[in-house]
Amino acid sequence: MGVELTGRQLRLKPDRKMMTDPKTRFPVYLDPYFSAARNAWTAVWSNWPNSNYLNSSDVARVGHVESQKNRSFYQMNTGSTIHGKQIIKATLRTYETWSYSCSARKVEAWATNPIGKSTTWNNQPTWVRLLSTVNVAKGWGPACLPGGVEFDVTSQVVDAAAKKWPNVTIGLRATSETDVYAWKKFKNNPSLVIEYNSLPSAPVAADVWSDPGGPCVSGDDRPIISTAAPKLWAKLRDTDNSVRGRFEWYNAAGVKTGEHLTPLGSSGAAYYATIPVSLYADGALIRWRARAEDGKATSAWSPWCEATVDATAPSREPAVSSPQYTENGWSDGVGLPGTFTFAPERRLRRRRLRLGPRLHAQDGGRPRPGRQRHHRADTAPRRPQRPVGPQQGPRGPARAHPHLRLQRQRGQGPQRALVAGRGSGQRGGRHRAGPPRDAVRSGVDLRQDRHGAQTGQRLRPDLRPRHRHQPQLHRQRLGPA
Repeated sequence: MGVELTGRQLRLKPDRKMMTDPKTRFPVYLDPYFSAARNAWTAVWSNWPNSNYLNSSDVARVGHVESQKNRSFYQMNTGSTIHGKQIIKATLRTYETWSYSCSARKVEAWATNPIGKSTTWNNQPTWVRLLSTVNVAKGWGPACLPGGVEFDVTSQVVDAAAKKWPNVTIGLRATSETDVYAWKKFKNNPSLVIEYNSLPSAPVAADVWSDPGGPCVSGDDRPIISTAAPKLWAKLRDTDNSVRGRFEWYNAAGVKTGEHLTPLGSSGAAYYATIPVSLYADGALIRWRARAEDGKATSAWSPWCEATVDATAPSREPAVSSPQYTENGWSDGVGLPGTFTFAPERRLRRRRLRLGPRLHAQDGGRPRPGRQRHHRADTAPRRPQRPVGPQQGPRGPARAHPHLRLQRQRGQGPQRALVAGRGSGQRGGRHRAGPPRDAVRSGVDLRQDRHGAQTGQRLRPDLRPRHRHQPQLHRQRLGPA
């Protein structure tokens, strides 16, 4: 591939033949490469077994001629550029200046331990493993001119990238050290060209979410969602490539129930998958995760995310009872607390709630004929809550007038709430210490509890009556506090 740098512009020219070849599969990746220079080199001589030739100006030699044998070592400075990268290919590029003849003979490249000032024929670094072998002859004459010789050393550079070595040492020697036709000379300044790919970044918890459901959560704090087919999202990143997302989802038993691979897109974009609606029933647990893929490598998986399905609204309204304040009855008295029990037991009987008649104090709090106010039960989706059982607690009126207490019943998910109402009246009479009259602005104020349950609405008696003896009961629209 041609590379042309003009000022601040870098122009890449891919091979036209490759780009137009019917066998080429797109997308085509133009991966970056890194060229590592020689850091040090040395040769060892069998006829000078204790001499060190570190960084001499001589040529590198391999093979056997007359009474001597030679081997050569190159230490290449790979540095930190390749640390943590996926190594696609690594090539040691050398230049053969002379061969014993034009009859090709094999020369080998090995991974070795490092070299130093103590390296001699009698003290060679360990020859760890064979990397590649090339059968070649260049430099003897016009029939085999001097030229480049390349060795595949990918496996050693893979180790360097994974183990974060600062350099690698490669040793050259003839396959046969008794055949004079294997005698060769090379320049002492090779280069190591490394083609690599940056791994996609692993999505963290902040990079994945669901709709509905919100941020990625697992365990007891997992969200409860109102659909069995949520949309799963992940923000994915790759330093040097386009990226796509792979999503997987599982059931509570840990069995994979499906996956989805998105199309390629740009780094930093959000990718999504939608779970088929038929996979999960009400009450089922959805577990899912995501990762990034660039066509050559994959990231680690994201953390596990979970959600519980609750797509069906409750069919009953809650029951409300009190031994001190009976339903539709009158009780003594102002300021006395009572115990109320809320339980999900009552069947839904009607969809309208009677909020109360007009009242006159001179009638002892008894109702007089008048227009009735109604409000349709709330049936809009709300935020999810946890299921709760019967709840008890002291409540008490602060004024002598009829009270209406409302309690919402919810399912586990954000389904339509059912609202139960109960009425009771309180006469004036025995009074215990309680909040000042002016401070009490509502006869009933059932708000969201600490579990997220919507427990009713606020009903406010007007403290500024139209007539002297006629307090007016006003209402507010049912809805979350």
